[in-house]
Amino acid sequence: RVITARYAAETEKVVKLALIGSLYTATDASKICPFLIDVMKDPDNEIAGLAGYGIVWSNGTCKDSYDAFNAAYKARLATIKADFAFVLKTGYMAQAKDATDAQKAAFLEASEAGILADVSISGMARAAVLETIGKFGGPSAKAVAKKYLADKDSFVSDAAKKIK
Repeated sequence: RVITARYAAETEKVVKLALIGSLYTATDASKICPFLIDVMKDPDNEIAGLAGYGIVWSNGTCKDSYDAFNAAYKARLATIKADFAFVLKTGYMAQAKDATDAQKAAFLEASEAGILADVSISGMARAAVLETIGKFGGPSAKAVAKKYLADKDSFVSDAAKKIK
């Protein structure tokens, strides 16, 4: 409660990041996870990405918030362009502890539609999404990769070629 109140009053990005990071080992999911979902709305990709990471990292504390994470993630991608750092931090949803196959699939579908298919987003970010799809997307990953074999960005086309 002290940290979330301090966060709400803060204007300095570096302090906001430190406050979010201090929640890394928090265990009260009923307070922490909704707060992090709300912080994912921040227009700054670094702040939003770190909040997303706090939800999906591997211990499963926020497993009851995975659907809310996917909804916030999809809504964000519709309004704010992702960058490489955001992709790397939120990509853990594809392997989040106790996430259902449907939750993982919804994340991968949103990532493809909202990042991979958007050629205005950096090739590195798009390639990272494609690599995640290749690693965690199961049999459908090949079909996704096939669509990007001739992508004009070499990061993306090279990532597509590696998915077998």
